Amino acid sequence: MKIDKQLAKDPTTVSIENLYLIKIPDSIKNRLEQNSNSIVNLYFNGCKLTSLTNFPCLPNLVRLELNDNSLKDEDMKVIAGIPNLKYLRLAGNRIRSLDAIRELGSNQNIRLLDFYMNPVAETPLFRESLFGFFTKLKYLNDQNDKGEEVSVVDSNETVSGDEEEEDDEFVVNEKFEK
Repeated sequence: MKIDKQLAKDPTTVSIENLYLIKIPDSIKNRLEQNSNSIVNLYFNGCKLTSLTNFPCLPNLVRLELNDNSLKDEDMKVIAGIPNLKYLRLAGNRIRSLDAIRELGSNQNIRLLDFYMNPVAETPLFRESLFGFFTKLKYLNDQNDKGEEVSVVDSNETVSGDEEEEDDEFVVNEKFEK
């Protein structure tokens, strides 16, 4: 199984991308939960997920990418249950409501959010609201709190789960316009 090979190489990271899943199958959920204490980075990009109802319990998860799926507002409740989440990318989904995103507000560890290409990103006061909901938020849709475009690149591709120093989490290349 591909997951087993990934975990053998790096027990902190699992990447399941560009598969036609619709929902997370029990076999994948169970395999991930067997390694729940070690997984801190999880990627389900381009899997055509329409629901997170079968999302695994991963209490140490720090980074979650769910880009280019078909997730909706109700899926924010599942994500809100991930206590250590700091980095969340949901670009290219169907999130429509600020109230749904507010569900994540109980997690005040969030540093990076990406809702690019979601209907909610067109909502008036979207940026201001999210920076208000999340007190430690540094980057939203690849922009800083001033609305300046930045290129946010993970400093190590993945995180170890042992990070304490906030300033070393990203390499940021600010694009200044004159």
